[in-house]
Amino acid sequence: MRPLPRLTVLGAALAMLAAGAPAATAQTRPSIEVEALTELNAWSVGSIAPSSGGLPRTLWLDSDPDALQALFDRAPGDFASPAARSLARRALASAAEAPLGDPAEASRKRFEALGRMGAVDDLLIMARPAAIASDPTIAQFAAQAELARGDLGGACLRAQAAGSAYLLRLRAFCAAVEGNIGALDLTLSLLRETGEARDPWFEQALAVIGGAPPARPPAARFDTSLNTWLSLAGRLTPARNALNGASTLALVALASADRGDARLRAEAGLAALGRSAMEPALTRTLYRAALATGDARTAPPLGLAIAQAEALPGGLEAATAIASVLGAARSQSEFIAISRIFRDDLSALSSAPDAATGVTLARGALAAGDSSTGLRLLDLAQAAGAEQSALGSLRAAAWVGVRGLTEAQAALVVRRRIDDGTGGGPAMRDVLILQALGFPVDASVRRAQLGQSPTGGRPADGAVIAALQSAAEAQAVGEVALLAAIAASGGADTLDGQSLWVIINALRLVGLEDAAQAIGMEALLIRPA
Repeated sequence: MRPLPRLTVLGAALAMLAAGAPAATAQTRPSIEVEALTELNAWSVGSIAPSSGGLPRTLWLDSDPDALQALFDRAPGDFASPAARSLARRALASAAEAPLGDPAEASRKRFEALGRMGAVDDLLIMARPAAIASDPTIAQFAAQAELARGDLGGACLRAQAAGSAYLLRLRAFCAAVEGNIGALDLTLSLLRETGEARDPWFEQALAVIGGAPPARPPAARFDTSLNTWLSLAGRLTPARNALNGASTLALVALASADRGDARLRAEAGLAALGRSAMEPALTRTLYRAALATGDARTAPPLGLAIAQAEALPGGLEAATAIASVLGAARSQSEFIAISRIFRDDLSALSSAPDAATGVTLARGALAAGDSSTGLRLLDLAQAAGAEQSALGSLRAAAWVGVRGLTEAQAALVVRRRIDDGTGGGPAMRDVLILQALGFPVDASVRRAQLGQSPTGGRPADGAVIAALQSAAEAQAVGEVALLAAIAASGGADTLDGQSLWVIINALRLVGLEDAAQAIGMEALLIRPA
């Protein structure tokens, strides 16, 4: 068969909400390139072209399909590390040649892993060709992505074309929304014939939507995108801690909806942003909306900080407000998410009220990917009296993000990390990270390393690290990328120096320098003691 030409499709901007959604929640999606190879199949489609960071088309060619099934199953849905999540997405959403053997089930696992991650745009683009969308398993995840993006019509159409227990549940919901009782009863009968256990909550929620609510309607559930739609359509009341256990697709669906509690939608947007499944601008808009609909005394602190930053940009009041919500972040991923919301506000700051605030703001700028602002704010913090112990790792992280360092400058960064007055095991961990990234070390640094072992952090999963080393030696690019992402998925900042040494070196060995740098920089952004 004559190979088809390689195609690149630009401008795949996706509608976020169904028709009639309010402008306050509208969002312009970034253009996404689609790379198609010689034959359209579940492996050759991808949403990331090589020019946009996609991995080479041979990334899975030498991998065993059965081993890939197990590897894809290990990919988590909730990455505490944005750098690891980005790397996993690049591996899973890059167009590739199919591995040898029988790779059909592994290809479905690939889509399933993207679904757990909440990669909405990738799923919608990759499942667009009819030959791929006809697979019931792939159709299931594409339908979930359509629900997350607010396209109920597209999801319902997909539910009619393929059969699985999930798609039958979706078909039942679509019938209830349309008021088609006959189709609803028939679909529920088909669902029971599959052997699926009855779900009382699901049937009660359908009854609410159908106009025959039980005496005690169920509480809202946001664990899946379908249950989120049921809860919103039935106007079900959320329980306490309603977002606990929510999937990423469910968070996106709730945040993108045109109904529901504004504060809960804002919280869902922040959680989705923490999982890199939401844009900072949309999350900011959601918090503005939550602030506008509530009592200022009970308003979300993040919404108040956004209002303060917009009212007095660059001022001390804005600096204090931003530092307050950054300091209250419950995790590194949430800290990074909030930092991304305030990236432009941080760059506008010219002073900090005190040393501790200055350190927090500098860390925020670095977490948002702005090394130049981070270095400037670190200087402000130092001028305000910040201790070197609070600055050492952050300065190292800032210099990792600076392009064009000479070898002499890079060596000086390492020496300063040892000579900054803190020393000890934590500094040796930082030096090990810098060395893995290619920063040169001189004799004085080597002597210091012999005298002090790196401390801090936890070891990564031993089985994953061993598999990563083997994959790197075999130059298995796809496996290296995904194994490194899995190893760092709990947060690169939480790992010890030896684990990070293996992860970073494996990535660099297969040419993924940018991913190694992102993980190394994140690993250095530890919260100052």
